[in-house]
Amino acid sequence: MTADQKYTSHPKYHHLPTEKPSMHNADVDPLDFASGDDSDWSPRRESLCPGFDAGVVCRRLMRAVAHPNTFVLMTGLLYLGVYGCSGIYLSAVISTIEKRFQLKSSESGLLMSLNDISALCGVLFVAHMGGKYHRSRIIGISGLVVALGSFMSALPQFLYDNSMDLEGLVVSEDGNRSEEFLCGSGTMNATVCTAEEIEASGSQLSKTWALIIGQLLAGLGTAGLGPLAVTYVDDAVEKNLLPLYLSLMWLPMTIAPLIGFSLSSYCLSIFADYYKTDAAQLEIGPTDPQWQGAWWLGFVIYGCYLCLVSLPYFLLPRKMHKPKSYCCFSGVPDCCTALMGKGRGGQFAEDVSMTGGAISHNTLSGEPLTVVKDFLSSLGRLLSNVIFMSSMAGFCLWVLSFGGFSVFSAKYLQFEFGASPSEAGMLLGFTHLPGSLLGIMLGGIITSRLTGNQRGYSFLSITMHTLSVLVFVILTFLGCPNNNIAGLTTRYNELNHSATNGLDLYSACNMNCTCESGIYSPVCGSDNVTYVTACFAGCQSLSRDQSKTILQDCSCVGPSEQRYPHYETTSSFAIPGECASSCGLLIPFVIMVGVSTATGSFSYNPSFMMYFRSVLEKDRSLAMGVMSFLTKTLGFIPGPVIFGAMIETQCSYWQESCQETGECLLYDRPGLRLVMVGLTTAFRLLATLSFCVSALFVLKSLKNLPIEKEDGSKDEKAKKPEELVGMLPTFRETEV
Repeated sequence: MTADQKYTSHPKYHHLPTEKPSMHNADVDPLDFASGDDSDWSPRRESLCPGFDAGVVCRRLMRAVAHPNTFVLMTGLLYLGVYGCSGIYLSAVISTIEKRFQLKSSESGLLMSLNDISALCGVLFVAHMGGKYHRSRIIGISGLVVALGSFMSALPQFLYDNSMDLEGLVVSEDGNRSEEFLCGSGTMNATVCTAEEIEASGSQLSKTWALIIGQLLAGLGTAGLGPLAVTYVDDAVEKNLLPLYLSLMWLPMTIAPLIGFSLSSYCLSIFADYYKTDAAQLEIGPTDPQWQGAWWLGFVIYGCYLCLVSLPYFLLPRKMHKPKSYCCFSGVPDCCTALMGKGRGGQFAEDVSMTGGAISHNTLSGEPLTVVKDFLSSLGRLLSNVIFMSSMAGFCLWVLSFGGFSVFSAKYLQFEFGASPSEAGMLLGFTHLPGSLLGIMLGGIITSRLTGNQRGYSFLSITMHTLSVLVFVILTFLGCPNNNIAGLTTRYNELNHSATNGLDLYSACNMNCTCESGIYSPVCGSDNVTYVTACFAGCQSLSRDQSKTILQDCSCVGPSEQRYPHYETTSSFAIPGECASSCGLLIPFVIMVGVSTATGSFSYNPSFMMYFRSVLEKDRSLAMGVMSFLTKTLGFIPGPVIFGAMIETQCSYWQESCQETGECLLYDRPGLRLVMVGLTTAFRLLATLSFCVSALFVLKSLKNLPIEKEDGSKDEKAKKPEELVGMLPTFRETEV
């Protein structure tokens, strides 16, 4: 039996047109005509599944995958890798990258913004045009592009030698550590630098070109990913279920911080060059300031993961219809006519939605000029919608605070509270998980129960944003004082004076030591004061006791506080590393950050629905694109750059070699807290005020604007969709 005979003779298709749909039409997608019978005619399915008898197995797999629940699961897993790789993991290892390539905070902030800059270039085009074509395959391709970018981000580790960073860290053959930083070792004699030293001095931003390309690729892959996924689900589920589906789709994103930070904690506990250098030969460990963890390893792991979770998207149909759209195969001719189209060839009318004939997110226009006019018309309606634009202002300000604070949060824990890179990553991971999980789940469930209540959306949004501001006000009081570092925060041998004037690394006790500045290889003196190097501590010699290095005859070390009684020495001494100090506020700080994460995650869903339901259905795909465009332009891109530049102003000690300045080695803790927490609080307060403006116009519009119910029904007095835009308040109407 031929394919034609099989198609016309099957009892399921007696009421359908007798002609096969034309396979030459690009709009026809036989995957949309899925049924539970393996005998369904679909030669294109067979061409997609070579190696199987009539493609039976592959068709069954496609039917199983083509379900909203499956898509939500797949997208959640994709989000887990995309946002964990390009945002969370990179922010967790950014301090190590700064150390490895001697980058300033402003440079690392720009590096963090590259992802969003790249996404910005294509988000509007992908969001508007991507909705006209095969969205699921575009999402799959996007995931593979992010995977490629992840692999590229790890390349700088293998392209450039790291041997110069190991000077003085490897134990020599006689069991003693290099004496390079001891007093009188002549460390200041390098007034003339060699060509190799000049090349290795200062910022090494040029050596991160592969990381830069990788982040640009990752950003290109994420362009339009959110809008396409949301509209794909919106076409396939009932409207009252959309908030719940969105919450489930975004739910794995709550686990992304835990996985990203935990992975960074594990990777940073491994030495960066473990594959060519035995970590046992190093005198330092993960808690030492000079330690460089395997920052690149997580990018390789994420790249492999993204390749796996991106492939199933190529099995999905162009559009998943709501359950009642499958009535075509249950003997309802009218429904089938709407699905199959009329006339010769049975062209599939994808521009017809199964919800009363409303225009869906997939509307196709044939002429380029028509596409441009449609785009400009939709964009004009959005830009004149005060509710939409004030909500966008709130989102941009909130993202500005989030983008800046989250990027440098791990670094903040390290310099403000003295946490190690691996410890900071682990704490942030376990802090974000319960907060995000609780916030997104409660936000999704409560928002879905409001069933289109715009007043409820507004109230929840304002309440949660206000709580988030209050949490950050509390965080401004949670911080540690500066450590006692001789010459930087306290004078030599003057423990009771933390003067801000007259501080100098050079003192009478080390004036004859010819010490080199711009290096931070700290030692802890027996007086419980940290010294920048053993040379600045005036240490003359070293010895080893029970596999521990002891720096002896330290002329700058004050009277011993007997904190190391197991070291039997009659003179002042020091040991490698910073002196232990803890103000006990690290755990309270991360707990409050978790509370802020919960309120922020809760607020997103009602804030999203408040503006999403204020625009026409045919404009919602573009609205998502505009939101992504604006939040990246005014939030994610400038956020890390602004915070990075402000953080630099609080640097108290810079890395320096050959008269070139590199990364910041030490920060003033009170000033750092003022920049990080104070700036975040200010931006979130402005965001809350913007959402208040949006809520006021929502309440005003409810008096005249018939809001579409979530079950798809409308008020008897509801006007046509084309008339709704004219009833929304515009900027021109609100001018004073």
